Amino acid sequence: MYYNKFSLLRWNKLLLIYLSIDFIVEIQSSSLSVFSLNKDRVDRLEFIKSLSDDGWSNRDICNYFNHNNILTPKGRVYTPQNIWMTLKKYQKRLDRELDYKIVDIKEEVSLITLNKPPFYEG
Repeated sequence: MYYNKFSLLRWNKLLLIYLSIDFIVEIQSSSLSVFSLNKDRVDRLEFIKSLSDDGWSNRDICNYFNHNNILTPKGRVYTPQNIWMTLKKYQKRLDRELDYKIVDIKEEVSLITLNKPPFYEG
């Protein structure tokens, strides 16, 4: 990642001095990528996780979905094993999203002097 921040150091009628600070941030992750899911699937996963976090058993969740005629993404009825595996895979997905560390931050500072700033029209 690359960030650049300009800070005004001194304003003079004849000279404008900027301090340019460039940041280069190196991030390390063990996962190659995390694919985005469509909104319906994310909503379903978050709903299943919230029910589980509220104390519902896998059998209770599966009975709720089957009673309300909500099918799996493959068009089948839910089983407790489906709920268990869905929760397990969703938790792994959440862990992958947070599995990174900042390895190195490099900072380059330079002074820029201009007679007129690029945005100055007077």
